[in-house]
Amino acid sequence: MKKASVLLILTLMLGLVWAGPTIPIARADQNADVYRFATDPNNIDWNPNTHTAGYMEFNFTLPDNISFTRGKYAVIRHSSTGGPDWKIISTAKSLTGSADNQYHVDWNDVVFERGPQQLAIFDGDPLQDSKSELKAIGSFPSIINDLTPALVPNTANQTMGNSLVITFSMNQEFVTKSFPTGIYAVLRRAPDTNSQFVPVRERTQVENLGSDRYRVTWTNATPQPGRFEVVVFDGQDSNPVEKKIYAVKAIGFYEYPFDNNSSPNNPGQNQKLRATAGNGYVALDWDAADNTQGLDGYYLYKGNSPGGEDTRPLFDFPVNALNYKDTQVVNGTTYYYIMKPCYNKGTLFGASSNEASATPREAAAGTIILTIGNPYMQVNGQAREIDPGKGTAPTIVSGRTFLPIGALIGAMGGSISWDGREDKVTIVYRGQTIVLWIGKTTALINSNEQPFDVAPYISDTGRTMLPLSFIVANLGCDVIWNGPDQMVTIKYGS
Repeated sequence: MKKASVLLILTLMLGLVWAGPTIPIARADQNADVYRFATDPNNIDWNPNTHTAGYMEFNFTLPDNISFTRGKYAVIRHSSTGGPDWKIISTAKSLTGSADNQYHVDWNDVVFERGPQQLAIFDGDPLQDSKSELKAIGSFPSIINDLTPALVPNTANQTMGNSLVITFSMNQEFVTKSFPTGIYAVLRRAPDTNSQFVPVRERTQVENLGSDRYRVTWTNATPQPGRFEVVVFDGQDSNPVEKKIYAVKAIGFYEYPFDNNSSPNNPGQNQKLRATAGNGYVALDWDAADNTQGLDGYYLYKGNSPGGEDTRPLFDFPVNALNYKDTQVVNGTTYYYIMKPCYNKGTLFGASSNEASATPREAAAGTIILTIGNPYMQVNGQAREIDPGKGTAPTIVSGRTFLPIGALIGAMGGSISWDGREDKVTIVYRGQTIVLWIGKTTALINSNEQPFDVAPYISDTGRTMLPLSFIVANLGCDVIWNGPDQMVTIKYGS
C-alpha cells in the first residue's frame, strides 16, 4: 500500500460546518475488515480572510479485493470524539482510478471542524443512497488544536490600563512537539459574523507561567465589540496569518456581546465592595452588578498596599455569589481588594469597584446585653447607644425582638449595608452573610434561602427594625432570653 499524500486547506471559523446529513451506521462501520489506509497531511495552506478551505486532495491505493457494485464515492467525515458519531462534512465525490488501482479525489470547498477526521470510501453515494456501505477509511488528526480551557481575556487591574491579558492551557507534550523555536501569538478581529478576520495586534511572544499555563499580553488593546481569535504558532514563521498555516498550532475564539452603542469595557456602574476582618480571614461582600447581560460572576484582586492589587485574580474562575471569604491571610496584616464583574465567559470585564481593606486579627469573645425599651446596650460592660443619636430602643413585635441592628453588628466586628433601591439589608460577620428585605419573611443565608416568621419593617420614626434573634443566631452567636427581666444576652466571637 502506498502512503497517501494529502493537501488540506483548513477552516478556522468556530462553529461553521457544512450541514450535511449524518452517515447511516452501516454494518461496515463496525466491521474490522474495513480497509484502512494512511493519510498523513502535508503542504497545508490556509485562506486567512475567509477561513474556508480552498483545495484538498488525496491520492491513494485500494486493493483489488474490495467489491464495489453501486459506484465508488468518497467523503470527508468528522467526529468530535473519534467515533462512532462520524458526520459528513463534505460533498460526495465519485472516484476516478487507473489500472493499477491508484485513485484521486479532491475538493475545493471543504470546511473543517477541529477533531479527528477521515477520508471515507463508500460503495454508493452515502448522501443519496440509503444502501451505501463503508468500504475503506483513511484517518487523520486535526491540524489545529483548540486552546484549552476557554480563553480568558481580562483587564485585571487599573494599573494595566488598556492591556489585554489572555491566559490559557496547553499540554506540555503538545508544546514540546509543536513549538521548537518559541511560542508566539497574534490577535485578529472580525466586527460581526459577516466580516473577515483581520490582524489587530502584532506578533507577541507567549509567556510560560508553568504548570501548563501560558499568558500573552497586548498593550493599548482597547476592547471593541466583535469576534476575536488568538492564533498561536511556532516562532519560525514571522507572519503566519499571511502565509501557510503549518506554523499555526492552536487557535482560540472569544466574542464581546455588546453592540457598538454600549461601552464594552465599562458595562456596569462601579459596584460597592466591603471588607470585614475576622480571626484568620477577611470576609468580602459586594453589590450586584447593574448590568446582568452575559454576567458570569465576579473576580477579586488582592494586594498588600493601597492600589497594589495583583493583576491576576484570586482564582481562575469568577465567584457566582456576592460574597467571598479569603482565608489566605495573616493576622495583623492589612489587605487591599478590588472587584470586577465578569461577562461572556471571561471575555469582558466591568469597571472596578472601590478599594476595600481589612486587617484580620485574633478574635476576642464578647457579651452584649439588651433590655426591651432601653435605648442603651451593654457591650462587654460598657454602655453604648443601640441607635446612636436616635434614641431607638428594642421592642417586641409578634413575640420577636426588633431593633436597628447596625451598632450591635459593628460592636461585634461585623458590617451592615442598606440598599434603598430594593429595601435590602446586608449583614456580614465572620464569613457569614445575611440578606433581608423590608416586608419579606425570606432571607438569604450565605446565598441560601431561609424563611422566618416576622418580616423586617420601617418604624414610624423611619428606623429599619430587624429581628434580633434570627440574625445573631444565624451569625453563629449564642442568644439567651430572660423573660421576667425582658433582657437579651448575646455571646459572640467564641
